[in-house]
Amino acid sequence: MPSNRINDILVDQKGTKWVATENGVVEFNGKSWKTHLKKSDISCLIKYKGAILATGNGQMWKFKNKEWSELILPEELSNGPIEDMVVDANNNIWLAGHFLARLDNNWMAYVYDEQDGFTSQHSTTLAVDHRNNIWVGTAGNGLFKINTETVNDAPMAFAGQADIQEVPRPKPTSILLNGENTARGEKEEVLEVTSSLVNPSKKITPEAQPTTPTVSMEAPQYFKQRIVKLGKKVTVNDKRIKIAIWNENVNPNDVISVFFNGEEVLGYHQLTNRRRVLSLKIKRGKENQLVVYAHTKSEEDVKKLKIALLHKDTPMDWITLEADNEYCDSLKFDYLRK
Repeated sequence: MPSNRINDILVDQKGTKWVATENGVVEFNGKSWKTHLKKSDISCLIKYKGAILATGNGQMWKFKNKEWSELILPEELSNGPIEDMVVDANNNIWLAGHFLARLDNNWMAYVYDEQDGFTSQHSTTLAVDHRNNIWVGTAGNGLFKINTETVNDAPMAFAGQADIQEVPRPKPTSILLNGENTARGEKEEVLEVTSSLVNPSKKITPEAQPTTPTVSMEAPQYFKQRIVKLGKKVTVNDKRIKIAIWNENVNPNDVISVFFNGEEVLGYHQLTNRRRVLSLKIKRGKENQLVVYAHTKSEEDVKKLKIALLHKDTPMDWITLEADNEYCDSLKFDYLRK
């Protein structure tokens, strides 16, 4: 195995196992191992028209007739990592990440947004049911459903409508799934999923749900299954600030992503000694948390970066953040009016 981080597993019609890792795709035929697409961070795999499709950071590859070829994605789908994909009954490819999109048979993309009723900035997982509905799990915005037969009409279903009902309770509660109870802590809500498509033997727990950076002071925080360090806190007097990010020691493996208040503001960026300037909008009453996620290649990889507030840009005020394969680092901005 080229990596201990496993992102996805696919079994083809011959029983061969295909394993997506952050360092390529591993093929296991029951006797031997072979690595494909080395050094590519592969997030998910699907079977499609007799081929295997693999996706990574804004890229897609097809494996057919024992050869890999790269497929050119539409521009609107090539700006960030793809976290999941599925194929529906009409051979449309659905893609999840910091967008929700559909690729039709002509390779034309349609990206869903608030006009379609899709209010999430981050879709994390997808599933297709026997009625060809697309179920979309999100980071922080719950579960959506797309009815592909009425995709141009009113495709989305939301929590509170017929398919998913939220039932509040004033006392310590549990999570119910088709009548099954999984006991949890004191301040959780009860979600009752009425769809017959859900497997009643599979229990849902909060730990199994996707996570995203939060501004909660409760420790520990998690982002993409990594612990977020409490980090440093700085006070700013402007609602719009600029920061610079760079690395004093050049290393081609130093690749990071930066999230601010849960939204990606810099994706898969290779750190160099040249500054990358970001503009951040500070919101009053929030902690305005910046989270650094390191795309590591080994357990020893630690990404170090410098951050300078451009209104206070002196070496003694520079801030150093460190992230690795277990921890994300963070920086919080407190707004104080002059």
